[in-house]
Amino acid sequence: MLSTALQAATTAPVPLAEVFGSEVVGTALLTLLGCGVVANVVLTKTLGNAGGWLLVNVGWGFAVLAGVYAAFRSGAHINPAVTVGILTSGADEYAPGVAVTAGSTFTYLTAQMLGAFLGAVAAWLAYKKHFDEHTGADEVSDGTDGTTIDLRDGSSPRGRGAGSESGGGRTSSDWPLRAGASGGSGGSGGSGSGRRAAGLDERETLTTTSRVETVTAERDRSQGEPTGAPRSTPAGAADKLGVFCTGPAIPAPAWNVLTEVIGTFALVLVVLLFGRTPSGLGPAAVAFLVVGIGASLGGPTGYAINPARDLGPRIAHALLPIAGKGGSNWGYAWVPIVGPVLGAVLAGLLFRVLT
Repeated sequence: MLSTALQAATTAPVPLAEVFGSEVVGTALLTLLGCGVVANVVLTKTLGNAGGWLLVNVGWGFAVLAGVYAAFRSGAHINPAVTVGILTSGADEYAPGVAVTAGSTFTYLTAQMLGAFLGAVAAWLAYKKHFDEHTGADEVSDGTDGTTIDLRDGSSPRGRGAGSESGGGRTSSDWPLRAGASGGSGGSGGSGSGRRAAGLDERETLTTTSRVETVTAERDRSQGEPTGAPRSTPAGAADKLGVFCTGPAIPAPAWNVLTEVIGTFALVLVVLLFGRTPSGLGPAAVAFLVVGIGASLGGPTGYAINPARDLGPRIAHALLPIAGKGGSNWGYAWVPIVGPVLGAVLAGLLFRVLT
């Protein structure tokens, strides 16, 4: 993942302050451009609206390219999974002049989290007016007084994944894309949940009051009262969350973790092997790899494949004053952390065997 300029540079020790700044800038550019492409595809009235999953994949790939170039001084990890993979591989240095120590490891991980958060905030600022106006693409008229009904299940927003990946790509049940785009660390994003609320009986009613969805289940009195309380979520909330972080197309925690393990394993192993197979592509090789992972493995979870790329923007979503944003789907947040870390460890161990 190192640029040719860095490879040719002196191996004198690099101050951890420079490592920190390098990783902050690189990871911020990653999420700025990655979350930005999801916003462009998903949000109302953007010129890239409904651009599709492949646009998100490519956007996250170029986000990785920009981040790697910007973070050359620190070896351009811009992803805790890459840092963990290098650590597990038994390497002595994270980059020329940066020894593997507890201090340097902490520096990389904290810088990546901060950078991911800042980049997501910048992406929100760039699309602020579109966030304000977005109400979702899955609304239909109820045919009476002109109000609309949002048919999406607000209980599990979709998101990213495209890209980050470093992550690819974003998008989630947090990935709003699915039916039109993606999002996630890969890349994330899209407004495609389009699902009825799960667990309702045959007879259900949908009522809305000013842009807020309320789903109420009516059961036959002989079967007793509904077990679940009515739920409400702002229209378009899933799309907005998907700009920031990832989520599953089919919620199944164990399988979602496995998908992230596999995607991150592919990313980290190939990145480690790049160091043994020099080419003239430089950072572009990593960008192409992220696009490929998003296109091939991003469908189930939006391919976070980068804990910072998902958690940093998710925190930003929780803290920012985003109109009608709904919840941040914290119940899923552990998946794009645990899965990528496990995948990185496995990749680092296999790298040791192969080399």
